[in-house]
Order: sequence, then structure tokens, then C-alpha cells
Amino acid sequence: MKIGLDIDDTTVITRKNFNKEIKKYRHKHKMKRYSETKQLSGEDFKNFLKECGENIYKDLKPKKHAAKIISSWKEQGHEIYFITARALEDCDSIEEITKSSFLKYHIPYEQIIFSSKNKAEDAKDLNLDVFVDDQESVLDTFQGTNVYQIRFLENKKNFSKYQKVSTWKELNEIIEKL
Repeated sequence: MKIGLDIDDTTVITRKNFNKEIKKYRHKHKMKRYSETKQLSGEDFKNFLKECGENIYKDLKPKKHAAKIISSWKEQGHEIYFITARALEDCDSIEEITKSSFLKYHIPYEQIIFSSKNKAEDAKDLNLDVFVDDQESVLDTFQGTNVYQIRFLENKKNFSKYQKVSTWKELNEIIEKL
């Protein structure tokens, strides 16, 4: 089976570092929230990633059981692909940081696609069987594909149109049944 995975807040815990860095950045630059739902405007966000991206992404730890389960999938003959919106132009060392982190935590993969603007198209091009992401809006773009979608949520009580998991053990149970 060809398994596609998002990285941030699906495979690794990113939100804590992200929120910590954005708070420091806004304080340093004397900025208020852009809106009730957005921390920074589009241009400010790009500048934030350029300045703070390395601090956000370095030394991110995998979610509990993620590395072990991905390794077991690989040993069983599954192909593992990561598709991420992490943009190469946003942080000069993002590819190196990501690959070093995966090596450190023994997370195997066939390929990592960075700067993905359309994960559904990338998944289709790779002929994936399943894709796991934490964003409902990303999974919505998979409509009309043959890719099975699973949403990784911190709290399974949250709404989703898709099969939901909140742990890697739950995800593994689903993959084993597919």
C-alpha cells in the first residue's frame, strides 16, 4: 500500500513551537493579531517564517508511536510518502531540518514533497492509496480521487466528514484493515 502523510501536527507536534515563536515575533515587532482567527497577514506571515522557521521546525518530536508505526509499515512493505506545505522558500534550511529530524527519529520514507500547493494532486500523481492530514480543508480537495482520506485530530469529538483518529495506534488499526 502507498501511504501519504502530512508532517505538521499529523506526524510531528508543531503547534507548540509555532505558537511560541509567533508570540515572540509579534512581541518583538510590536504587532497585534491580524484578525480574530489569523495571527499575521499574508506578507507578515512570510516574513515570520523566514525569520523564525528554523526555530519552529528544528527538533520537533514525532507524535507518540508515530516513528515506530511508520517503521513497521515500511518493514511490512508499504511505501511511505510525506506531502507537506512546508515551503522551501519560506525557510532556507527546511529540507535539511526535516530530513535530519526524520533520520534522528528513524522515520523512513520514499519521498518528501515540500511546498505542496495541492496535496490531492500530488497524492494522485504518486498513486497513493491513503492520505492522512490534520486539516479538513486539505482533505476536501481529495474529492473525486481514489485516495482514502483520514483526518488526524487532537480531539476526536471535533467534527469531520472523514474517518477520524486521534492517536497513531488508532491510525495503525485502520491501515491494517485497508
